[in-house]
Amino acid sequence: MMYKSAKNATRRSKEIGFCKVVGAGSPQLAMQLLVESLMTLTFSLILSIGLLQVLLPFYINITGKSGRFSLLDTHIWQILLSALTFCFVMSEIYPAFLISGFNPLKP
Repeated sequence: MMYKSAKNATRRSKEIGFCKVVGAGSPQLAMQLLVESLMTLTFSLILSIGLLQVLLPFYINITGKSGRFSLLDTHIWQILLSALTFCFVMSEIYPAFLISGFNPLKP
């Protein structure tokens, strides 16, 4: 049985192979993969901020703890951007350059 990640890797390698055959270079492919990853991570961060804003009052009501989350606080933005950067670097830099160096003609 083929796992979902293996299917995604196969599909992605076919896409990379097609782009290389058409004439895309490794730097172009790496940049495309990095931008796609950054967009996905940014969308996830925005979604999580929205969920936090909606669910925080319920959490405070259930636990009885006090807490606040303000997007006007500069420390919050530092933490969010640091988390975004860390996730981006740890999850996408190496795979982007590894996949962009894929040679479709070699078995």
